[in-house]
Amino acid sequence: MAERFPPAIAFGTGDIDREHLLRAGVRLDLLLIVISTVVMPRAFLLVWPFVF
Repeated sequence: MAERFPPAIAFGTGDIDREHLLRAGVRLDLLLIVISTVVMPRAFLLVWPFVF
């Protein structure tokens, strides 16, 4: 099961510190927010005509 969590393995060995993981996580969260706010309305407009 450990092969499913490479960041946890790297953190556990001490190669990566907590702040590095948090910075990467915040960047990914912000990227996901931007992508979802741009893509979801367009996907909604694309799918909506097929609903009704």
